[in-house]
Amino acid sequence: MPGGRVFGYDNVEIHAPDGRRSHVERRVNDVEAAVNRRIFELAAAGYGKKGIAKTLNEEGAPCPRAQQARPHAWSSSSIHEILYRELHRGVVTWNKTKNRNQHGEKAPQARFEIEWMRRDVPALRIVTAPVGAGRRN
Repeated sequence: MPGGRVFGYDNVEIHAPDGRRSHVERRVNDVEAAVNRRIFELAAAGYGKKGIAKTLNEEGAPCPRAQQARPHAWSSSSIHEILYRELHRGVVTWNKTKNRNQHGEKAPQARFEIEWMRRDVPALRIVTAPVGAGRRN
């Protein structure tokens, strides 16, 4: 599974028959997925990212865990990530970065989009709205 924790999903450890961790699978978290759907509904109704964040905060909707000592609340940047993340439409993307340079040293670097690998995974689809649903602000 590429990436780490994503709002709307749980990471579930899968263990081998001997009890050792085999891998991690992503599964839809129904409570968080409902909030994601609400974000898309508000965007389709014409709300901007700030308006969506304000509405969700007023409603007391669960939000992603705070990063880098930021407040535990919705922000327009969090809304942007929900609206534009392909995973919410059931598309898993790999190979966006390479972690080592030509000398084998750790040096994370973005890859060109043509190098990305995408796979449709309907079981992970939370919404069907296209990228950019709603207006931008």
